[in-house]
Amino acid sequence: MAHRSSTSTAIAPDATTPTPSLSGGSRVARRSNVPWKELDGIAIILLLDTGDYFELDGLGLDLWKMLDGSRTLDECAEAITRTHDAPLDVVRADVLQFADDLLAGHLASIVEA
Repeated sequence: MAHRSSTSTAIAPDATTPTPSLSGGSRVARRSNVPWKELDGIAIILLLDTGDYFELDGLGLDLWKMLDGSRTLDECAEAITRTHDAPLDVVRADVLQFADDLLAGHLASIVEA
């Protein structure tokens, strides 16, 4: 899951902001106020307040598109393992870390059940 920025800012630019505890049963959704577009297999995600942008491809793009709040993170990980040749435990850990980064960067939010 690649994520890159136009600057040296990581997806989680404010490391002092604590993110809520995530588990495989958590549901996470992209924030509706974060504009993004998919072009040639790459998602371009804009942070309007900073002017930064991020690019996601491969597994990162697949996961980004799944994060609409309708699935748990475990369900997302299971879907990824069905379409990519990767072990579930590795994918699950990556999904949890990716979601945590998105939450810390204010690109996504936890959906309450």
